[in-house]
Amino acid sequence: MLKVALLNILPTYFKNKLRNINNAIFHKKKKSVLIENYFKTDFPKKALISYITEPFVSGIAQKHTNHLECHKIAMCLHKLGFSVDVVDFDNKNIIIDYQKYQLIFGFGDVLEKAFYHIDPKKTTTIYYGTGNHYFFINPASINRLQEVYEKTGVLMLKSVRFAESMWTLQTTLSTGLIVLGNSFTANTFQKYYLKGQVKPIPASFHQLHTPDLENKDFETAKKHFLWFGSNGALHKGLDILLYLFAKRKDIVLHVCGANPYEDAFFSYFNDYLYKTSNIINHHFVDIKSEEFKNILNICAFVVFPSASEGGCASVVTVMGNGGLIPIVSSAACLDVAHLGDVFEEISEKSVEQSIDEMMQIPNEQLKTMSQKVFQEINEIHHIEKYEKTMLLYINEIIEDNQK
Repeated sequence: MLKVALLNILPTYFKNKLRNINNAIFHKKKKSVLIENYFKTDFPKKALISYITEPFVSGIAQKHTNHLECHKIAMCLHKLGFSVDVVDFDNKNIIIDYQKYQLIFGFGDVLEKAFYHIDPKKTTTIYYGTGNHYFFINPASINRLQEVYEKTGVLMLKSVRFAESMWTLQTTLSTGLIVLGNSFTANTFQKYYLKGQVKPIPASFHQLHTPDLENKDFETAKKHFLWFGSNGALHKGLDILLYLFAKRKDIVLHVCGANPYEDAFFSYFNDYLYKTSNIINHHFVDIKSEEFKNILNICAFVVFPSASEGGCASVVTVMGNGGLIPIVSSAACLDVAHLGDVFEEISEKSVEQSIDEMMQIPNEQLKTMSQKVFQEINEIHHIEKYEKTMLLYINEIIEDNQK
């Protein structure tokens, strides 16, 4: 009763916080459990997904796109006639009878362990890569760490994204590989995978807003740039932008999603983030909110000099909800050079050059480009397109394995 009474008087923000805490506790209890036969079918074939269980326990949250994607993967397997089980990829302790599955999909500790127990002729294994190969990610992220350490003398370990678990068996022995991103992503795997063609799939996003691009003020908006990220500020090039915008008072940087948990980064760049007039730190912003919609309307460009991404769902989100014109690194793994600008070198010089070139574009042309961004992203990266492509890929891999 006390909990109900509190929910009735607390502001909405705290209501949501309390619900999130309850959901987190509930999910933590469930995380050690294998979700069996999620769709309650009697299909004789069984499939195991090694990814995340949260969307199957608490529902699909409109936050990270892995909620959407994991659920769509389950739907694909269901449509292909499999009874679907789901487990968290990092569950090291759970005991699984791998031999009862005709298909195992995903990544992580659970999939890695499967290769010690299955007969590859009887079980199809599909590795799902949510980023570039770790042989690419780790050096790229460590190089950024070293670069900033030599410049600042501060070791910002929380702000990079290198992986300690490499899971080598699944990226070499799996029946097939499906990777989130584009041909850049696929090529980072292909050199180590000799069993067939690596299949890239564009990242999806939560489509929540339709911008009024016809009436957008591009004369003002072209001076405003958005960095929309999350964990790994160095990895995602935020430091480069802070240095650049701090010396350029003619343009404005909006920062969304930088994680204060990265205390070394926030401590060193405190003045940039909080005391620089043309750098606005919005912190974490709910993508369903009017605040997010307003930020999209203020900005003409999204700029993201990341060292490595898996289809870069954060950039796709602002392109697909606001029509923001991309200025991104090639390692962001997006085929958007025709929609904005893609640069190879991750440096302040290359980013500034791209920004200056894009700002020279006439306002009417920027409007046309922005409209094209919104239209194309909603066609190529729509979640239904993701599901259709995923279903095709899984079926192709199964059929190839049966030959």
